[in-house]
Amino acid sequence: MHAVNMKGTLLNSTPVVLNVSNVDAPMTVTLESSYASRKIELSTNGGAEYFTPSAILTSSTMQVVTVAYPITTVRITGQNADVWGIL
Repeated sequence: MHAVNMKGTLLNSTPVVLNVSNVDAPMTVTLESSYASRKIELSTNGGAEYFTPSAILTSSTMQVVTVAYPITTVRITGQNADVWGIL
């Protein structure tokens, strides 16, 4: 396992699914988006099932989730040009 610094830009409102099974916890997941249906979801079983964690920071343009325990997959939903990050 190792720390990571990943960043990307969404192309549309189709969710982006990221494998983070080899990323050390804790990690922080961010989404810069004003999209009403934006969300960050986590999975512990390879994406077979997702849950929506409580964000530690939510504003009209930002959502931040910290993950204290190992997870396998992150699914991020936003809209065109929204920026996501995993630190």
